[in-house]
Amino acid sequence: MNVFEEINCNLNNISSSFRCTLIDGKSLYFEGVKKIISFDVSQIEFLTKSVKLIVNGKGLKIKKYVGGDVLIVGEIFRVSIENG
Repeated sequence: MNVFEEINCNLNNISSSFRCTLIDGKSLYFEGVKKIISFDVSQIEFLTKSVKLIVNGKGLKIKKYVGGDVLIVGEIFRVSIENG
């Protein structure tokens, strides 16, 4: 696996309340999720301790949501961060 296949994005400069890993543009793994706000096949919104995260894509599914960890699969287009 090379750097383009797996991008670790620990966004400590924005918030230390979560971590995310994007794999092949097809899977997105978050740690530190407090609540899922809404979800459908094109958008998933959830809260961390300090920010709201919005994932946009195509055919999105939540494959795992346990203990603050979320695994999203589908074609990932964008991840946005808003103040919570």
